[in-house]
Amino acid sequence: INTVHSDGGKEYVHSASNYTTNEDSVLAKGFGVTTDNPQTTEMQFNQTAKFWDNENKNPFIHLTMAFTPSEAPDANTALAIAEKAIESVKDDHLVSIGIHEKEMENSNYHAHVFIQTTNFKDGSMIYPNNSTIFPIAQSIADQTGEKCTLIKKKENNMTDRLIS
Repeated sequence: INTVHSDGGKEYVHSASNYTTNEDSVLAKGFGVTTDNPQTTEMQFNQTAKFWDNENKNPFIHLTMAFTPSEAPDANTALAIAEKAIESVKDDHLVSIGIHEKEMENSNYHAHVFIQTTNFKDGSMIYPNNSTIFPIAQSIADQTGEKCTLIKKKENNMTDRLIS
């Protein structure tokens, strides 16, 4: 799993809303948001953050989950793994998942998962720390039977950390 922590901003929300359904996307699913129209997705993310006065805070945890061909031989399997992996957050946070078919690190399918950091029920924030990311990584490992490697990144030329 690659997890990216960004400084955010409106442009990031716009890009994320479009990214799950871009030209590489073969399947998309939203939890609390539509994936049929990127402008509506963007509005849903923005309005939730605005309602809870979290507009100027990091809007997402962005996960990229790459699967080997044996783990996810098709887009539906990749989506099923990603969906089960985010069970710990999808009931309280808006989530958009896009499955891309593109060669990436010995993978034909990978998932881009955007988890809104604002809890839509109470406005609290989650962060890309071990208590949030570990259950997701463990779920992927449990489902695939393979060790899950977590690569944490911060945009703007910050140092990467590799956690196995």
